[in-house]
Amino acid sequence: MSEKVYVCSEHQLKEAGVKVVKGGKHGIAVIHHDNETYAIDNRCPHLGFPLHMGSTCDGILTCHWHHARFDLKGGGTLDPWADDVPTYPVEIKNGKIYVTPEPIEKQTIKKTPQNA
Repeated sequence: MSEKVYVCSEHQLKEAGVKVVKGGKHGIAVIHHDNETYAIDNRCPHLGFPLHMGSTCDGILTCHWHHARFDLKGGGTLDPWADDVPTYPVEIKNGKIYVTPEPIEKQTIKKTPQNA
């Protein structure tokens, strides 16, 4: 398991709204939205625009380049032409935010004769 990366204090993230840290393949965007903290890969899987420059509304991050939309919590795309974006575990300890730079693996359901 990778060592956690310090992001900033909760107060600093609330003021900034988003912070980018080293980690993952393209950097990790750590976003404060609706009193929650999320960490996602900073590159849009559609065409590579930096997601920290996007906008958030109702738990959805919109890439400003081609308007691909992603669920902040799980990274799932809302558009059929874009792939999901990796998300990362966030830990807040004593008012300090840390990110583990290993993506959260998506759980897949194995098809069996009962659920196929």
